[in-house]
Amino acid sequence: MKPQVATDLDSIACVPKKDAILGKVAADRVLLERWRNGDRTAGEALYRNWVGALSRFFRNKVSDREEVPDLVSQTFVALTEVKDRFRGESSIRRLVFSLARKMLSAHLRKRYKRAREAKDFDTLCVAQVSAHGPSSLVARERGLRAFVDGLRQLSLGDQTLLELRYFEGLTGPELADVYDVPEGTIRGRIARAVGRLGRVVEEKLGHEPGRSDAPAVDEVALGSWARALRVQLGRDPDG
Repeated sequence: MKPQVATDLDSIACVPKKDAILGKVAADRVLLERWRNGDRTAGEALYRNWVGALSRFFRNKVSDREEVPDLVSQTFVALTEVKDRFRGESSIRRLVFSLARKMLSAHLRKRYKRAREAKDFDTLCVAQVSAHGPSSLVARERGLRAFVDGLRQLSLGDQTLLELRYFEGLTGPELADVYDVPEGTIRGRIARAVGRLGRVVEEKLGHEPGRSDAPAVDEVALGSWARALRVQLGRDPDG
């Protein structure tokens, strides 16, 4: 019998606890306001608050890990340029990750011919434009390796959406702002992306050379790999 793939939107969530998120949101707003009023130390503190999340965002999407710090810096330069126009209608998280998506798009379009030719950038997948993945990122555990490879074989739109939702904890309204679509649309996209990821991971595990035993790809497995990846990225000295 074919294993069931996770479709519940919270089934692979490894989102930080709500109180922690709210506390960070409030702290970031205070720091941003102080920075806008000329306090450079507040800007430096805001950078320290975001360097880890931005590093996680870029690391599984570029082939050379040495490019990650530059992309993080470019994102923060962009934030510096727009900070005085931010009026608080949406969250700082939404603003930061919107800028990060733009930096990633510009980077891949500049570096890879296929990305430059794409009419709809979000339909590309990292594995198409960048043959070499961040191998040092991946644990030896077979399932986690398939999970990370599976993320990279999704479209950039799906990969980014799942990572922002389940690793960084963006809410439905925040994601709707990032992608500039209604919240109901974004929730439907999340459900479909979760299903596609499950099927890709299932295929990888079932067709790995020399292995005929295909473990079930269910909500528990996807959730375990998502949590393990976030922990691994969080412990990385670069992030």
